[in-house]
Amino acid sequence: MTATVRARVSHGGIELLEKIDFPEGREVLVTINEIMNPEKEAVDLNDDDVWENDTFFKLAGIMDSGLGDLAKNHDKYLYGQPDK
Repeated sequence: MTATVRARVSHGGIELLEKIDFPEGREVLVTINEIMNPEKEAVDLNDDDVWENDTFFKLAGIMDSGLGDLAKNHDKYLYGQPDK
């Protein structure tokens, strides 16, 4: 399970600003990214509007390689690795 929540540093620890739905006692890995402009809301990457104007996202699917199994044989085509 993965979650992204806002938090603040408090007395040398991390205080979550949102409730999380994880089992009590579950160990988790925490990655901390400083918010440079905390007055701005965090971007919701699940929001389709975020991706609609993203230049790199617009490039996805504009070309057809003609290979129907590109995801399955990615390493074979990119690195010349033999079939398994």
